[in-house]
Amino acid sequence: MNFSPGLGISCLLRNKRVKITRELIRSIIHLEDGGIRLYTTKIIPHIEEYNPVEACCRVSGKHFETIVRLSTNQLTLLCRVLHNIISHIIVPQNGHLDKVNHYDVFLLDSILRGRKLDFSYIMIQHMSYVLSGTRAKALPYGMIFTKIFQHFDVSFRDSVALLLKAIDTINILTLKRMKIVK
Repeated sequence: MNFSPGLGISCLLRNKRVKITRELIRSIIHLEDGGIRLYTTKIIPHIEEYNPVEACCRVSGKHFETIVRLSTNQLTLLCRVLHNIISHIIVPQNGHLDKVNHYDVFLLDSILRGRKLDFSYIMIQHMSYVLSGTRAKALPYGMIFTKIFQHFDVSFRDSVALLLKAIDTINILTLKRMKIVK
């Protein structure tokens, strides 16, 4: 796979050229155009009208004087559910999901405040981040890739289908671990 900033991700798959762009993602999963284009993995997001300290307070329901590293058990109930969605769907992450990074706080705060985000941009940037890593990581957005491959008429008839694992579903046990239900 190749990534070109602003152009997307492209590859040759089963003798078909597949080019994943923001426009393609928007059309396949019916997203609106526009919104804030911001993706970061290591630093605190900086945009106008975003205060990281206030955001930490808003998503946790607590008062802080400085920027803090939050864990999921410090989030409000709504933000715990939203963080689970963010960590599994919007910017899928591997490993422990009990830590809330600065970008997660930004996304949570943006959702709470109704700040419009360009999710197609976020998805392309997240894919490129995963592809650029030195450690082996799973490429995110499997279900969307299925639709993208269908769009480009890539056939997987001879492939073995993998079923969802129990860990890939949200059920009552997941809600209990998140302390949403008792």
